Amino acid sequence: MAQIIAIANQKGGVGKTTTAVNLAASLAVLKKRVLLVDMDSQGNATMGSGIQKNDLLYSVTDVLLGEVPIETAISKAEVGYKVLGSNRDLAGVELAIAEQDGREFILRNALQQIEKDFDYIIVDCAPSLSLITVNALAAVDAVIIPMQCEYYALEGLADLTQTIDKIQQALNPELEIIGVLRTMYDARNALTRDVSAELEQYFGKKLYDTVIPRNVRLAEAPAHGLPIIYFEKSSKGAIAYLNLAAEMLKKRLAKGRGLDALLGSIQKEKLQLEVQALDHGQLKQMDVTQLKRGAYQPRRFIGEQDLQELAASIKKHGVMQPIVIRPIENDETPYEIIAGERRWRAAQLAGLTEIPAIVRDLTDQVAIALALIENIQRQDLNPVDQALALQRFHEEFGLSHQEIADTVGKARTTVSNLLRLLSLEDEIKDLMQQGLLDMGHARAILTLKAKDQLQIAKIVIDKSLSVRQTEQLVRDWNTPKQEKSKDPLAPDVQQLTQKLSERFSASVKLDYNKQGKGKLVISYNSLDELDGILNICLPEQ
Repeated sequence: MAQIIAIANQKGGVGKTTTAVNLAASLAVLKKRVLLVDMDSQGNATMGSGIQKNDLLYSVTDVLLGEVPIETAISKAEVGYKVLGSNRDLAGVELAIAEQDGREFILRNALQQIEKDFDYIIVDCAPSLSLITVNALAAVDAVIIPMQCEYYALEGLADLTQTIDKIQQALNPELEIIGVLRTMYDARNALTRDVSAELEQYFGKKLYDTVIPRNVRLAEAPAHGLPIIYFEKSSKGAIAYLNLAAEMLKKRLAKGRGLDALLGSIQKEKLQLEVQALDHGQLKQMDVTQLKRGAYQPRRFIGEQDLQELAASIKKHGVMQPIVIRPIENDETPYEIIAGERRWRAAQLAGLTEIPAIVRDLTDQVAIALALIENIQRQDLNPVDQALALQRFHEEFGLSHQEIADTVGKARTTVSNLLRLLSLEDEIKDLMQQGLLDMGHARAILTLKAKDQLQIAKIVIDKSLSVRQTEQLVRDWNTPKQEKSKDPLAPDVQQLTQKLSERFSASVKLDYNKQGKGKLVISYNSLDELDGILNICLPEQ
């Protein structure tokens, strides 16, 4: 489940959008799945991500007005993360939704539909307290406050903390400030040092150790439509935002539940690798011929087109994140890849003879775990390879489903569902590894007898069936022939069902038998919809 973070300050010119864009890019470089939501009608976060705001087919405006699903409005930036963009149209939304019930929760309800697809959702708020900003703060788990070290900024900070308290009390009890970030920092300035000391005294551990310096290249990057890490990755601004991302990961990990000593060491190694990857001074350039594929690499299938696309990106930008290797006893290839095989293979396709790498002396046990975690958490690892990796956690470490879930950051039910895939016929698993079937198709096919699975899978692929269509096909397949032809609903029952659907603004199904017994099912998609249905059924006296 994603952590949803607002970058907010009611004072303008404090580096709010710069922080939103560059934090999103830095987390993406660390292989996190990131969505950047632009909730400012100026659309600067959209433009800073390389997306032309005036060319958007759909934007956050369309989502807030309920005109398109959020998935339709999300754009894929060329800089490693996705964007729900904005433009001037957002300025008119407040009036349009002002009288709408549940208007403060429109963004929250939309994000709930897609948050499982991301590790982090970063929301860039406008520098004002409007209904749009309230929507943002009601939707997020946490707030990061960027601010300059000056006294006027301190006054604005007091106003913002009061606003957050009010939102917390009225709309979002889980909302918390997780960090205050000092931006445009100049340590030579006495006022900067004084204000910084006051912030440290007031916020304590919530004040990030990382500071964002005044940096010319950081100021130039938005004009080129690029985050600083892609514009000038060796600049002080790029390194600062990468360090901020590492500090965020470290703090989030520290808040997580502790596991046993083995899992603790695994997580510690993983965190050290992520943080060390940001320190350009400690990287080594390794000859690509001195490396070999990891013995514990869970990925069985890497698409040639994906490799070619990654190779093209490496030709243009270089290898943005170093691979992780460990020494082994082999004269020809003395190093084994723990994380980053795709980058290594793509770098060779791009014509590189060397690749940046971090060398770690790891035990077999920790090496296995790191390789599995790195690949399981990747967005594009197919479900079967994920399941095989999870199975190794169980077989080689003896972990329960819950312990595996805690280790890799997935829900226990997700882990259990993935492991169930291994009971599929081998031909079905091969189709999944090739990307011809996805998790939803497979879960439906699992309910079939072994002899029927491949036959249904071929129908699904040949007809390009959706998951819902596949589920219906499986239901029909499992239904005895004599039970398939149910009598259609009588016209008056159909009319009643339609009237009920319109009355509740929800899907209504009415089913009954010849004795008159049956059931009435009203479906809802959110708690707000449920409240509306209950208000109709149980009006206040």
